[in-house]
Amino acid sequence: MRSIPILLIAILLALPALADEVTDAVDEGLAAYKAGNYSEAASNLEYAAALIKELKGEKIGVVFPDARQGWEKGEVETAAAGASMFGGGVSATCMYTSKLDNGHLTITP
Repeated sequence: MRSIPILLIAILLALPALADEVTDAVDEGLAAYKAGNYSEAASNLEYAAALIKELKGEKIGVVFPDARQGWEKGEVETAAAGASMFGGGVSATCMYTSKLDNGHLTITP
């Protein structure tokens, strides 16, 4: 039972680290832009955007309800679409499986 609190602490500590990684990528992108290295600037800023979408995806996962009696809730899967696909964004999916008849239900908000 001690592993659960340790895991939660590790996850909570990782989120600010990811946020700092976003700031670092933005700062590096801005520095590259000011130096005229546009390709490097774009790469860093795209990386920062991907990290932000990842953070957003983690927050979306909380919208899925717990499994009802007789069902199991699967892992929440998130995906970030690039700007060329539907203007960018984050999607999330969660599959629920019936323990009784192996039926399944997938929810995408």
